[in-house]
Amino acid sequence: GDVYKRQYQRRVRGISKMNWNLILPFALLFSSALAFGTNCGGNPTFTFNGTLTPQAVPQNLKVAFFGDQGLGSNPKSVLEMIKAWGAEFIVHSGDFDYTSSPSSWFSLIDSVLGPSYPYFASIGNHDVTAWDGYYTRLVSRYSAMGAAQYCVGELGVNMVCNYKGLLIVYSGIGTKGNNHVQFIDSSFKSDPSAVWKICSWHKNQRLYQTGDKSDETGYAVYDKCREYGAIVATAHEHSYSRTYLMTDFATQKIANTIKSPLSITPGKSFAFVSGVGGSSLRAWKNNLEKNPWWASVASTDNGLNYGALLCTFNVNGQTNKAICEQRDIKGKVWDQFEILSTPSPIQGLKSECNDDWIDLQVSSSNDDLSEDLSTGEIFKSKSHIHVASKKSNLLNAIRFERIPLNQESKIKHVYLQLMGAKEGEGKAWIQINAELAPNSMEFSGNLSREISVRQKTKNYVEWTEFDGDLEGWEKREIWISPDLKDIVKEVVSQQGWEHNNSITFFLKGTGNREVYSFDQDRCVAPSLVIEMEC
Repeated sequence: GDVYKRQYQRRVRGISKMNWNLILPFALLFSSALAFGTNCGGNPTFTFNGTLTPQAVPQNLKVAFFGDQGLGSNPKSVLEMIKAWGAEFIVHSGDFDYTSSPSSWFSLIDSVLGPSYPYFASIGNHDVTAWDGYYTRLVSRYSAMGAAQYCVGELGVNMVCNYKGLLIVYSGIGTKGNNHVQFIDSSFKSDPSAVWKICSWHKNQRLYQTGDKSDETGYAVYDKCREYGAIVATAHEHSYSRTYLMTDFATQKIANTIKSPLSITPGKSFAFVSGVGGSSLRAWKNNLEKNPWWASVASTDNGLNYGALLCTFNVNGQTNKAICEQRDIKGKVWDQFEILSTPSPIQGLKSECNDDWIDLQVSSSNDDLSEDLSTGEIFKSKSHIHVASKKSNLLNAIRFERIPLNQESKIKHVYLQLMGAKEGEGKAWIQINAELAPNSMEFSGNLSREISVRQKTKNYVEWTEFDGDLEGWEKREIWISPDLKDIVKEVVSQQGWEHNNSITFFLKGTGNREVYSFDQDRCVAPSLVIEMEC
């Protein structure tokens, strides 16, 4: 039908989506299309130009995996546990200190581990606004720990390192960067015989976490890692979960229900979430913990505490054997399992789209405006956009330029990403449609009723955010709209639509919901993500 209604809430803890380009041998070409953070400084950020020479895995190599750290006593206790266990390096899957304070975060790490301890990280949504500061300090740390020579690519976004024999891709999928699937493919092709391959990123697909996260990465990255027999390490949801061995993540195909050992090989692997590095702990939501592909789950519902996944590789000289356990700061082990990795010739890998994600951001103060429907007055918000107002008399316009779609484009999903500017109050309802024009023209910003006078699409969505949720609409959290695919298809199908034309979305709602505008901080201005069919 013409109306697509979804009454649900989609929340993301702080930033967005993407992809990149790797031309072997490791000459990096960067696209201008990013997601949340497109307007931020440091684009692209620091790029390593080391080598990926195959290395032997030291016997009983100990590595710790976690994300979602924060500051204070709990994160410090996690690091102290990791140090006492004897980990030789850390893989941090995003979200550092939650205060956008690189100096505070590194002070925490250095106080426990010292300034040259090997500490590898992927960007998380809470790290984007201060990313320049984080990556500058991480670059210095990589140099101090002698690891820069083993890494190739953009730090924490599209980076691959062969450190101590573990070939690990650190991806910004869902948060920053482009062509992540292609980068993973090229990275693992560099050393297909590597016994241990790992993919680390921050965000999740909804079905591969047990909280209230939505689809934020796409399945292609999961399955590209699986095709190479690479372990998928994520965080974002503040709980712990691990899948059985999977033969297809997109369709949730389980190889078997053996909890241990997991026999990974090209085409078969598993994913885990270890997002309990110290920030906060959460409960299960929507019965997702009951999905049949989970080998182990833990949250506040069954008493989970802060901790990390601790893995020992090359156990007692058996190169292809690893033993892992999710251990908390009190010493309790929540999950324990063995992994047997068998690299074998990789054949028949699926080809992926070159542009499976399109990411755009508001680029002008005239592209996010509001109109008072009672007076016709147009105004630019100096800081916030009231996408839902108590008086229900505001019509908001958010315009995106250079939409790289044509009428034959195969669109899978479209959604807005908005960063909350203040805590939400009570229930809210927002209706979203778009201007029915083949090329939405720029607003002047001073003509009476220049928003409401424009023709609207027949298709619309209703976005309902219920109160009563403990997490609610929070400040500096990213909120993802329902799918706007039908609205965009209606616009693009018009006679006169051309590649790189512009689209304006209209938002009108009741309640009290505010998001950051371009003028407040261009780095976190509204963002549009388009997922394409391959």
